[in-house]
Amino acid sequence: MGCDVRLFWADRYGRERGIYEFAEGQFFVQVEGEVDFSLDIPKGTGTAQGCYVMMEDSEFGGIVDSLTVDTSKDTVTIGGRTWHGVLESALVVPDKGKDYLEASGECNAILAMLVARLNLGYIFKASAADSGFRVSGHRFSRLGSEMGGWTAMRKMLLSAGAKLQIRYSGADRRVILSAVPRGNYVDNYMDGESHAFSITKGRPVNHLHCMGTGELANRTIVDLYADAKGRVGEVQTLFGQDYNGAVYDSPSADATALREDGRKFLEQCQGELSSCTMRSEESGAYEIDDVVGGSSVEEGFSVVTSIAQKIAILKDGHVEYETKTETEV
Repeated sequence: MGCDVRLFWADRYGRERGIYEFAEGQFFVQVEGEVDFSLDIPKGTGTAQGCYVMMEDSEFGGIVDSLTVDTSKDTVTIGGRTWHGVLESALVVPDKGKDYLEASGECNAILAMLVARLNLGYIFKASAADSGFRVSGHRFSRLGSEMGGWTAMRKMLLSAGAKLQIRYSGADRRVILSAVPRGNYVDNYMDGESHAFSITKGRPVNHLHCMGTGELANRTIVDLYADAKGRVGEVQTLFGQDYNGAVYDSPSADATALREDGRKFLEQCQGELSSCTMRSEESGAYEIDDVVGGSSVEEGFSVVTSIAQKIAILKDGHVEYETKTETEV
């Protein structure tokens, strides 16, 4: 059984209108994945597009983008972007004529700059406190997958050793963004004495035979290798029982494209090298980008990774959390 939970809702101006008699569904947050929610609530509450929903003392909440009414049911289904999703839907782009947007200084001040730049002040506010974290000459990425506001803020803070904390403040009628230290839940004790975990060590593909344009003896060939730590290069270091090969076939790729695409594929394969799963009853303690892991002295290996997915599941007045690490998603 999860923790008791109350789900508030507010109008589009942030004025709290009440607590739902019941709410069932989930908030879903994943790095490079879904950042949305879907909830069944009672009919007749007045909840409309643009309203806010939020869990008290939590990072979970968001803006209602859709409503679905089934006349055969006593509920309305509302869906929308979580706070993380609202941030992600605002794009961090450089000024016209500039290659990059750059920032230097204290991280909460930079968050405030981004809130203003992305026109998010209607619902977000950066903490005014000095976070103790700073960056110098940070360049925000121009990769399409990293230009969303949430990703851009996370990447900037990670470069300073911090994480992005998200909390709704009823007093401010705003979601407060703060740069805070990353939680560290790495088990420094023997076999789970500090934190419960499940760790797995595997043997992923470590030789990728990449085949591109041409036929038979004239085929463009690039051989890529991963070492015992998952680092990809063009020198083989694993042999015998440790060797695991596979073919990457891309008939239209020249040597340059083959090397680039093959490297990405082989790097993705290295996710199978090791994984760490945190026990579900402890999931509520972790936030995105917290460092987690553990070591098994008895079995002789360890895994260190970070939280990349968190789900809040609401049912019968309670909330349960599910988290997954970067090695699992």
